[in-house]
Amino acid sequence: MSYPKEILKKAINTYLIDKLDDYKFSESSLKFTRKKDDLEFVFLFTGRKTNFENLLINFDFDYYIKSN
Repeated sequence: MSYPKEILKKAINTYLIDKLDDYKFSESSLKFTRKKDDLEFVFLFTGRKTNFENLLINFDFDYYIKSN
């Protein structure tokens, strides 16, 4: 049995890790971060409450830039 977060982690590791190699990936929060000068770039994946094991996997994707 696979849980939605585990399936999403596997997909990220399979398809995105190599493409975003200059970003640091946090598996616990499903977040990519990269700092450049005084900016921080963040990609964040969050699961939805409608997810069911092995059946339906929905997630939201957010991107934001933080600045001092």
